[in-house]
Amino acid sequence: PVWKTHHVEVERPVPVEVVRHVPFEIIKKIHVPVDRPYEVIRKVHIPIEKHVEVPVAVWKPYPIHIIKHVTHYKKHGWGW
Repeated sequence: PVWKTHHVEVERPVPVEVVRHVPFEIIKKIHVPVDRPYEVIRKVHIPIEKHVEVPVAVWKPYPIHIIKHVTHYKKHGWGW
């Protein structure tokens, strides 16, 4: 799945695979501890032109509600 968003809030630790897909400049902006990336993303502001692509397999175990304020994500591919 691919989503574009201005604002993403995650309520629990995020899989490292997800963090790897977040643009580096954003990681720097929010001061992500590189050695502990999975503890990251509390509130991340991502410019609408940025694309964050995450494999379905990575998000599958996580309830969709952990992602708030997500817009324009493609319906196909999620399987929910």
